[in-house]
Amino acid sequence: MNIEKTLSKQFVFHQISFNKINTEYLSNIGLMKIINSDLYVYQSKEYRLLNWEIKPRIFFKICKEKRKISISTHDKLIEGIDFILKFATIKFNASIQMSESQTVIDRSLTISLRRDGLIKIFPRNILLKLLNEALYLVGDRFDRKIIKGLNKIE
Repeated sequence: MNIEKTLSKQFVFHQISFNKINTEYLSNIGLMKIINSDLYVYQSKEYRLLNWEIKPRIFFKICKEKRKISISTHDKLIEGIDFILKFATIKFNASIQMSESQTVIDRSLTISLRRDGLIKIFPRNILLKLLNEALYLVGDRFDRKIIKGLNKIE
């Protein structure tokens, strides 16, 4: 039986040009395009989780439309956290959409744990607490990256 938690958040920005987001924003937040594909790579800064030092490379699939950018990934597109991916699945989705007067960013982060191997010995409530902590840690890092990237757009 898997345990899964999702954390979603929405950001609304006024007076930010969607065209500038489309051209400048992705590089401002550290996403580098892989030539001849719709994939981008992000090299995360190192951080610690329990006794592990983690420095993942995350690959995102980005689809651009006229007034919308969709960003997604899944556990098969993450390098550097192989020991976590043996028992966890991480999914990320975001969309950046322009409406009449505002730019809206919706993001969703899901982490699920497979209850097998050593994970089975931990009580469910402890695993849920660890999932919550992981979601808020990763979500907070992403949210700060969103705002930092938008602050660089004039």
